[in-house]
Amino acid sequence: MVLRYPGRGCSRLSAMRNALLVLLALTAAGCNSSPAPERSQLGDVAADSRTMKEATAAAEEVVRASGDCEVVKAAAPGALQKLDEIRGRVRTGAGQTTIASLRKQVTDAAEMCP
Repeated sequence: MVLRYPGRGCSRLSAMRNALLVLLALTAAGCNSSPAPERSQLGDVAADSRTMKEATAAAEEVVRASGDCEVVKAAAPGALQKLDEIRGRVRTGAGQTTIASLRKQVTDAAEMCP
């Protein structure tokens, strides 16, 4: 049974097909859009949180041993290298600032030792 809409001259099947095509076009257009800025910022913060744990652990060994120059001299180059590697993975400005601060603490501890 074919129903016709008054004054339109198209069948119900044709109208459903057109609606489906419009829905598919809108869905396809939505798939190509970029993610919401809030979502990507949250991802950056989460990734930086994990990265900061690693950076803090690298610097902590040197900073805690600042009274023992032997340990500082041995650990500082490795910690600085690790912080430089981590700096490339940090996504946020706050994370970059934190890395710079940790790097300064390690450098200061190393400079205090003769």
